[in-house]
Amino acid sequence: MADTGRERFTTIPYLSKYVIPGLEAVGVKLEIVKASEWGYYGERYVDGSGDLMLPVYTLENGIAGKNMPDCSGAWKRDTINHWLSKTHGITRSQFCKWIGFSRSPKELIRASRMQKSVKEGGKKSRFPLIELGLNTYECLQLVKAHGWPEPKVSACWMCPNLKDSERIELSDEEKRLAIEFDREVRAQFPGSFLHGECHPLEEIELSRSNDLFTDTNLKADGCETGGCFV
Repeated sequence: MADTGRERFTTIPYLSKYVIPGLEAVGVKLEIVKASEWGYYGERYVDGSGDLMLPVYTLENGIAGKNMPDCSGAWKRDTINHWLSKTHGITRSQFCKWIGFSRSPKELIRASRMQKSVKEGGKKSRFPLIELGLNTYECLQLVKAHGWPEPKVSACWMCPNLKDSERIELSDEEKRLAIEFDREVRAQFPGSFLHGECHPLEEIELSRSNDLFTDTNLKADGCETGGCFV
């Protein structure tokens, strides 16, 4: 798993308490690879060309838009590929990556695109949850049946694709960091916002109830469950 350096505070503790021991019990070791150490841009959110890699919402001359993201590629895909290349001597075409997309229409499309992607090795990816025909709800039921508590969605605490229901669940410290990050990004890229309403994050009224399956921020594309565990 790639650690972007901005993981929600619930992710690593859940892994440490449940997932890592569970995998070790069946002979599997989970490696957590830090983007700060193995990413080509570290934890930076600006690429070598000076472009913002985040999927921020934009407002220019009264016209709203959304930036094309590459943070997942830089912080996750490239971080893992670089680590495997340097520590195990294998390139992307030499290994098969398992990705936790569940069986939903949007994720089926994403899986199909990844299978055609040269950056992803061209048909060097598998999607075990899709192969098993499991959607997010069914995955959660299996987790509960195993005796583990329901996990929170793995994502960055500052991700523009967070649903309002997920922002509500953030700790006070995560909310504070997100507000500061929102300001920091806008200082470098005016007209950029972490929220789809294109207002500073501290001005957004987050009063919607939590729902893992419904995107309550209608302007958001929404993070895909499982993608952050790549």
